[in-house]
Amino acid sequence: MNKSRSRLSALYEIPLAVLSFLFYKTIRYMLRRGVVLLSGRLQEQATNWRVLDQEGLERPLALPVTMTTGPRWNPHAMIATAGPFEVRQAISFDVDVVRQAAQSWTAVVYCLADNSLVSRIGSLDGPFADRWQTFRLEPGMYMLGIRYYKWSRDIALPEVWIDGEPFVSARAIKSEPNQFYAHLHERASFFYLCLHYYISPLLRYRDRFSRAFVEREFLPVGNPETRFAYGLLRKGRAWHVELEQQLLETYNIYFTAYDRRSFPTFWYEIVEARHQTPESPTDGFYLVRLHQKVPAAGRLGQEWIKLTCVND
Repeated sequence: MNKSRSRLSALYEIPLAVLSFLFYKTIRYMLRRGVVLLSGRLQEQATNWRVLDQEGLERPLALPVTMTTGPRWNPHAMIATAGPFEVRQAISFDVDVVRQAAQSWTAVVYCLADNSLVSRIGSLDGPFADRWQTFRLEPGMYMLGIRYYKWSRDIALPEVWIDGEPFVSARAIKSEPNQFYAHLHERASFFYLCLHYYISPLLRYRDRFSRAFVEREFLPVGNPETRFAYGLLRKGRAWHVELEQQLLETYNIYFTAYDRRSFPTFWYEIVEARHQTPESPTDGFYLVRLHQKVPAAGRLGQEWIKLTCVND
C-alpha cells in the first residue's frame, strides 16, 4: 500500500517540483538582476549596516530577496550586511569591535553579480595583531556580511573602510535582533510554497542526483567552517539524535526545522550527546548546522552524528 501510494504521489509531485524549480530560478534571476541594476541608486543604503531583523524585513522586496538568496534561515546567528561597494583594491573593518560583540563570528565578502563567496575571516583565525583586518580583492562590486553567534548584551557592528577611505560607520543595535523569527511564519504564503515546493522532492529522491547538485540547491552559503546534516520531516514525527562526545567538544550543534515554504518552525542548540527533537508540526525538512568552535576541530566523520526517526 505504501509503495503504491508513493508511486501515485510521484505522478504529480515530480512535475510540480520541476515547475517549482523553474519558478524559483526565474524569480531569483529577476530579483538578482534588479538588485544589480539598482546598485548605483542604493549608495545611501550601502553606507549603512542593514541588520536582518523585523525592521529590515519591512523594506520593499526584502523578504522575497531573502527567500531566493538565503532561504534556509539561520535563527541561531545575528546577521548584518553592508554594501554593495564598488571596490578597486580592498575592504577593511575594525576587528576589535567584532571581537567584543560575539564569542564566535565570521565576516564574509560576496560578489554582487552571483552572490558567490569570495573571501572570509572569522574568530577562529585569531588572535589578530592588527585592529584593522583587510580583504584584498579584484576590482568589482561586493557585499560584506557579518554573522555573530553567542553575541553579547551590547552588540555593535564595525566601521568599514573601502580602498583606504571610511565608508560605513560603526553601529550599535538592540540586544535581541532575532525576535522576529517567532512570528516570521505568519508571512508564509502560497507564493513561497511555489518557490520552495521542489525542495522536499529533491531531498526525497536525492540518491538520484549528484550530492553537489542537492547541496548547492538546499544548503545555505554558510561559513566555510560550518558542516551540515539535513533531511525530510513529516508532520507528527520526531528524530533521535546521537552525537559523539568529541563533536560536542569541538562544534556547536544547531537544529532548525522548516516547513515546505522554507520558513523555520522551531530551532535550538543541541547540547547533549543523546537528544530527541520535538514532533514536527508540519511536513518539511530539517537542517543541522555544526559550527566549529575551536581551531583544531579535526575532520568530521559520517559516524559522528546519527539521526533516526523515532516514530517511523
